[in-house]
Amino acid sequence: MMDKLLRVFYTDGPRRRLRSGWRLGIYVLLLMLFTLPFTLMAGLLMLRLNMDPASTPALLVGQIAFAIASTLATWFAVRFLDQRPWVSIGLTGPRSRASREFGLGLSLGVGQFALILLVALALGWARILACRACAWTWDQALRELVYALALWTAVAWSEELILRGYVFQTLAEGIGTFWAWVAQALIFAILHAANPGWGPRPALGLFLAGLYLGQGYLATRRLWLPIGLHWGWNWAEAALGFPVSGLEQTPMRLFDLAVSGPEAWTGGTFGPEGGYLGVLAILVGMMVLHQWAARQARTNPPRDPKQDPDPRIEPR
Repeated sequence: MMDKLLRVFYTDGPRRRLRSGWRLGIYVLLLMLFTLPFTLMAGLLMLRLNMDPASTPALLVGQIAFAIASTLATWFAVRFLDQRPWVSIGLTGPRSRASREFGLGLSLGVGQFALILLVALALGWARILACRACAWTWDQALRELVYALALWTAVAWSEELILRGYVFQTLAEGIGTFWAWVAQALIFAILHAANPGWGPRPALGLFLAGLYLGQGYLATRRLWLPIGLHWGWNWAEAALGFPVSGLEQTPMRLFDLAVSGPEAWTGGTFGPEGGYLGVLAILVGMMVLHQWAARQARTNPPRDPKQDPDPRIEPR
């Protein structure tokens, strides 16, 4: 009887640990536990500095606080619930490989938004009203650059660490890789439900974006590519004048852009991922990533477990 009860909570084998569903539930509680004090500290700092809650600095403070909290919660879960090394979450690999994968993701994200803007301009669905960056002083340009680097790094790091990191990998243990891939994308879309302008089309776009980011992890079994992709996507979307998932107050906006085309295609006030232009861009990106992964599988030598351990293998 006791063995049957233990099997409800623990895996079989010589090294018993909590089953994936229980670990995932505890991880959510850990996220809440770590996020609360850091959110309170961020709020007190905003009050102390008289920050407008809708301003870029306030957004930055909140995102950095969440990034710290999510890092601590994930580290705790990986080390103590999973009983595996921290880097096994997807932070393995030589620096050269990590840089290449991050660079590929960054290039894909920026390139896709440059293409979206060019298509929107060519079809008359968007118009550049003014060049904001042209009026910046050196001090303003430096401030915008620092804000953008800090904000998009915090967003990409925290969301990828949580979703393509712990959630995806833990779900895959319980329900298999395919359904975990679908589930983490669905969670990604739902987590943006509070953003302005969210609805069925934005939900579809964000779901596909979650699949795309998950594909980046599956192609490498590391987080560097999806972090770069997420970073490049958000940065380029803001820099080229589009709303970022419904958010307008984002740093380093190079242009004032007027979007007047059909909302079903442009995404309207939510941004291109809320329209069919964004959906098409994501699908093209997924095809490019698939081809890249297939080429890597043909040309790369087998993994050296000493230099680049497989994060899916549990350490003994």
